[in-house]
Amino acid sequence: MPWNSAFDDPSSYRRRVRADAPARRVVVGETDLWITADSVPIDAAAALAARIREEISLLGTRFPPFLASLAPVDVPPGIRVAPAAEAMLLSARTAGVGPMAAVAGTIAEEVCRELARSGRDVIVENGGDVYIVSAAARIVAIYAGKSPFSMRLGIRLAAAQLPCAVCTSSGRIGPSLSFGRADAAVVVSRSGALADAAATALGNRIQGAGDVAAAAQWAAALPGVIGAVAVAGDAMAVQGALELVELEA
Repeated sequence: MPWNSAFDDPSSYRRRVRADAPARRVVVGETDLWITADSVPIDAAAALAARIREEISLLGTRFPPFLASLAPVDVPPGIRVAPAAEAMLLSARTAGVGPMAAVAGTIAEEVCRELARSGRDVIVENGGDVYIVSAAARIVAIYAGKSPFSMRLGIRLAAAQLPCAVCTSSGRIGPSLSFGRADAAVVVSRSGALADAAATALGNRIQGAGDVAAAAQWAAALPGVIGAVAVAGDAMAVQGALELVELEA
């Protein structure tokens, strides 16, 4: 789910990103993208995000539970479902959440893959949900609010694991809907929709430090998930094929 954080605040996590290419912000409605690439076609990225949002909105008009449900739904026969919306429906079913839990990760992946068609490395971040297409290994920092682990550890993604998504949900940071109290619930997957939906579900399962181990194990076992990280206060659990690295101050 998107965070809608105060991105213009100099202390925003976006200001802490160390990138090897220029970054540009693209805003379409509630969708707030931070795109890192050698050259960022702003108009093309905005048009693509707008098209996906329109497809999602149209399906919601024809089938309102798609937008409102907090549990998986099945679209009645005869209603057209665009590929992005279909990815949201499938990932929601896998994670046991509503389709809109996957919207930010879905848009991040769709925009990133389209911009990377020219062969360039592209990173698209959408409210804490990241999709990466890169020929080289990348490190994604874990932002967990006031937890002592926040911005001190990162997930190293080998080139062989890319492209993939790193999506984060939190019950303590930002206004995104969560029924848990996690400082950070992070899921890595090849699918942006699945990573986003699973991160929401992971966060929902964490009410305190005692829940992180079982919750991370559950998320990492979902089909299509590479690994999961759960943070609550001074407790952290890591499951799956993930390598954590210490970050420089």
